[in-house]
Parts: sequence; C-alpha cells; structure tokens
Amino acid sequence: MDNIGGIDLNLLLVLEALLAERSVTRAARRIGLSQPAVSNALARLRALLDDPLLVRTGTGMEPTARALELSVPLQQALDGIRRALSPAASFEPERSAFTFRVRSADNLELSLLPRLIARLKREAPRVDIIVDRVGDTTEDDLRAGRIDLYLGSWSSVPSSLQQHLLHHESFACIARKGHPTIKRRLSLEAYAREGHVLVESGDRPSQVVDTVLADQGLGRRVVLRTPHFLVAPLVVARTDLIATLPRSLAATCAQFLPLNVFPPPLDAPGYPLQMVWHPRTRDQAPHRWLRRVIMELSSDEQSW
Repeated sequence: MDNIGGIDLNLLLVLEALLAERSVTRAARRIGLSQPAVSNALARLRALLDDPLLVRTGTGMEPTARALELSVPLQQALDGIRRALSPAASFEPERSAFTFRVRSADNLELSLLPRLIARLKREAPRVDIIVDRVGDTTEDDLRAGRIDLYLGSWSSVPSSLQQHLLHHESFACIARKGHPTIKRRLSLEAYAREGHVLVESGDRPSQVVDTVLADQGLGRRVVLRTPHFLVAPLVVARTDLIATLPRSLAATCAQFLPLNVFPPPLDAPGYPLQMVWHPRTRDQAPHRWLRRVIMELSSDEQSW
C-alpha cells in the first residue's frame, strides 16, 4: 500500500487496541468506543489489509501472522506520533501525583520495595505504586502499557524493549540464631548434613548446588519445597532447617527475623537483576525520575 492518504488513521488506534487486548469488548473499553463501532472498524481494517487480522479460537481471539507482522511497526509509529504531539510535561516529585504499575519478582519486591516506598514518602508523597504479578505476558504488557516497569531477572530481553542492569545477585545461606550445630560458619559437610528449604523459582541455584555436592560425594535432603521466597526464611527462623536464598533477600529478612547469614560453602553462580521498560516512556519525565530513583537505590549492592 503506497498511498496512505485515503486511510482513516483512527483505524490504526483501533488495531493497536485489538492487538493489545485481543477482544472487541476490551478494545472498545480501552479506547472509549462502543463495541459495534470497534466491530465496524475491524471489518474496515480487514477489507483494507485483505486479512482477517484476528480470528476467533476456543480461547478467544488470536492475531494472524499478518497482524503479528504489523504489531511492532504499528506500535512504534503510534508511539512516535504521541511523543511528537505531547508537550514535554514537567514532573515535580514533591507535588506531582502519579501512579506507576510495576511487575517484579517477589524476592526483589521484598528487598527493594521497602526502601523505594520510604524514599517516595519523603520525596514524592503523591506517587503511588501498583505491583503486578510476574507472568508470561510481560513483553506484551509493557508494549500495551498495562505495566510501566519490569524488575527481575530476564535471560533475553527483547530488542524492542530497553533495560538497565541493577546489579548481579549472589546467593547466601540462612540458619536460625541458636541453631544447635551451626554457629559462626557453615562448612560444606554441615551444609550437606542439614535439612533444606528449597524455593523452586526460575532463579534457583538448586541444580548447581546438587551438582557441586555430587562432585564432592555428598547429597542433601530437601525437607520443604515452596514456590514462595518469603516462606523459606519464616520456616528457617522457627526450625533447624537451612536455606539458600538471593543474598539481598537473606540480608533483608535477617533484619526482622532471628537469622544468621553465611556465605554458601560452594560455588553457586549468581544472576543479573534488570529493570526493563518500553521505549515509549524513555523521555517521559515521571518515568525517567522513577528509573533514576531505582538505579540509585540499587547502585550500592551491599545495602540490599
């Protein structure tokens, strides 16, 4: 299509909403139109592009290959228009009201959010944070504007998004204060002998731990497996079990629970913690400010 002069550009806003929501009803709600108006716009888009664009399946509406091909350039074009037409709004933290939607891994929430909220209360009392659960739709949700930031470990950040390395997380072991056999240090033999709490998450060192122990002719007993990071320190604080956790989380929990924190007696490689956002927010003053605050809070890894 060489000539776009005859195209109603409002149709592109409808297509953007349909690709993000994959539902005529939700797309209509998103852009403030009636459902029949969005259905009519979809019919015009199908005729214009000679493609169904969205097809109904047993689980809802799914985009066609042509629609997926259009998704990224369409989003980039509309974001560029929005940036060009929007005034460069100022953001005064002490006066401005703003709500950010952040998706974060729960271990990072526990170590970062208390410090972040304390900073906001001092410097930006009208700024609110909504934390969303980690899921499999983070890329789509950032692109659609349903979330503003992702905080956590992302092995391969898509090139359509922007990122900043917060720090490289390492691991630590925890045991309760007053543990009958673990006092000032934790040897490899003692580590293998004790019962363990294992957090089964995407960033766990469990396979590395078991491989290192096997190389030493050792094994361990996992008494409790849980997907929740906060469960492990609570259980360890009241039992003789031990756990291997992200170091920042272990240090945070030790401030509130009777726990001792030890370097792991084995080589458990760490992992990067990143902040990821969509380019549309790159130059927006509120978003730049929040990213800067998070970078400052995470710049001193030892304070986590």
